[in-house]
Amino acid sequence: QRAELALHEANDQLQAVLDAVPGCVAWIQSDLKYLGVNRLMANMLGRSAEDFIGQTVGFLQIDIQPLHNFIKSFFQEQLKYATTEIELLIGQKSKHYLAVGQQYLNGKAAVFIGMDITERKQAEIKIQKALEQTQELSEFKSRFITNTSHEFRTPLTTILSASEILELYGEQ
Repeated sequence: QRAELALHEANDQLQAVLDAVPGCVAWIQSDLKYLGVNRLMANMLGRSAEDFIGQTVGFLQIDIQPLHNFIKSFFQEQLKYATTEIELLIGQKSKHYLAVGQQYLNGKAAVFIGMDITERKQAEIKIQKALEQTQELSEFKSRFITNTSHEFRTPLTTILSASEILELYGEQ
C-alpha cells in the first residue's frame, strides 16, 4: 500500500510538472499510441488529457500532419533526440511550433514537446522586412550621393578648365 501510495504521489507530481510546462507535452509509444499528454495540449485540442491515453497519433482527424510526420519519422529513424520547426493550422490561425522529441525506455517511447514560437516568428519576419527596407534605403542613399556628385562634378570640371585657360591665356 505504501508503494502504491508513493507511486500515485510520484505520478501526481509528474503530472503537475508537465502541466506547468508552457508548451504541449505528449509521451508516445513507438507504436504511435499516446501514453499521456499535459493539460495544455488537451485543452488546445478541446479534449481531456485522459481522452488521449491509448489512442493512436492522429485519432482526432485534425490537420496537424507536419507534427504526425515528425513523430512517425522520429520512431522510424530510431532517433534519440530530434528538433524541428513546424507550422500548423490550429482553428483558423497559422501557428509555428518548435517540436522536440526525446526517446526513453530504450526507444520504446518518447516524450514530445511543442513550444509555440509564433510571436518569435512574426518578430523575425518584421525584423527581416526592416532589414530589407534599411538595405534599400542605404542603396538609394548611395545612388543619390553618386548621382549628386556626378551632377556637381561635371559643371565644376568645366569651370575649373575655363579658369585654368583664363589663368594661362588670360593676358592674350
